[in-house]
Amino acid sequence: MIHPSANGMRDSGPTMIGCPACAGTLRAEVGPRRHIEFICSVGHAFSLADLYQAKEEELEQSEWSVMALLRHLEMILGMALDRGSESETRDVQAIHRRLEQVNRQITIIEQMIQHTQVVTQQTPATAGDAFPGTAHE
Repeated sequence: MIHPSANGMRDSGPTMIGCPACAGTLRAEVGPRRHIEFICSVGHAFSLADLYQAKEEELEQSEWSVMALLRHLEMILGMALDRGSESETRDVQAIHRRLEQVNRQITIIEQMIQHTQVVTQQTPATAGDAFPGTAHE
């Protein structure tokens, strides 16, 4: 349900979308020309296009973080196999299984990163952009 707000925009209430700049939840407001603005409780504001771009960047950063963690595990497991004493590597088969699993996960994340096709802005940004690559009013 959309409710009128003090600034003349219609407020649709909180969304399930987190603010890219903080931990707040975004609410969506629809302006007089039907442009959506997302605003969090501390005042960060995003157009639909800017929010999309910020979330794509957030996703890419998270993917690379996962990749780094998997590479760290790969190194640690390799060290456990190469240099570990018997007390540190009690179950060599379990370490091999986990290392194979980590290697498969690395491949999946690499493919996910390589095959991501982000929607890009095709026209110069204006205050009224509804979304990258869509028609303007």
